[in-house]
Amino acid sequence: MSINKENELFENPEALQEQLSNTTEFVQKNKNIFIYGIGAVAVVIGGFFFWKYYTAKKEVEAAKAIYVAEDYFRKDSFNLALKGDGKNKGFEAVANNFSGTTSGEMANFYMGIIELKNGKFAEAAKHLEEYNTGAFLVQARAYALAGDAYSEQGKVEEAIKYYTKASESEPNKEFTPQYMMKLALAHEDSKQYSEAVLVYEKIISEYPFSDQIDDAKKYLAKAQYIASKKN
Repeated sequence: MSINKENELFENPEALQEQLSNTTEFVQKNKNIFIYGIGAVAVVIGGFFFWKYYTAKKEVEAAKAIYVAEDYFRKDSFNLALKGDGKNKGFEAVANNFSGTTSGEMANFYMGIIELKNGKFAEAAKHLEEYNTGAFLVQARAYALAGDAYSEQGKVEEAIKYYTKASESEPNKEFTPQYMMKLALAHEDSKQYSEAVLVYEKIISEYPFSDQIDDAKKYLAKAQYIASKKN
C-alpha cells in the first residue's frame, strides 16, 4: 500500500469504512479457513504438550526399569544384568521397551560392554553403534569401545573410524590421549605409519602431561623409522 493510500485511510472516514467492510467480508467468506486454521494450531500445541508429558513419563518408567539391571552390572552379575531375574527387567528388555529414552540408550551401552567381556565382539559393536547420547564423555567411550570390538574382529578400518570419532568427541586431557593411542596403534596395524606418526606427534604436543606420553614418544620413533623406509 502506498503512503498516499495510507493517508487517505486515516484522513477519509468513508475510505476507512470501505476498507473495514472489505476486511469483514473477506473474513466472512473465509471463516472456515480461519476456524480450521485455529483448530490446527490448537491440535499442534496440544500434541506438543502431550508429547512432552508422555516423554517425561516414559523417561521415569525407563529409569525405574534399568535400576536393578545396573545394580547387577556393578556386581559383575552380567547375565542377570542382561536378561533380568524374572521379576526385574534386564538391559535387553529396557533397550527394546524404552527405545529413545536416556535409560534405553544406556542399556545399549551396558550391553555393548557385557558382550565385549563375553567375547561376542560383533554383538558388542552393534549395541555400541546404537548408543546415541548428548553426554559427550560417555559417547566418546562408546565410540572407543566400538573400536575395540572391531579391532578384536580384525576389522581395522572400522576400528580406525571409531577411534577417530572417540578422539574427536569433546577432547579432554583425561581420556582423549587414550583414544588417540588406540587410533595410532590401529593405523600401525593397517600399515599406515605416516598417519600413526601424526597421531603420536599430536599426543606429544597437545597432551604432554598425559599417562600416554612416554609410550607415544617410544612408538613415534619406531613409526617414523618405518614410514621413512616406505618412502
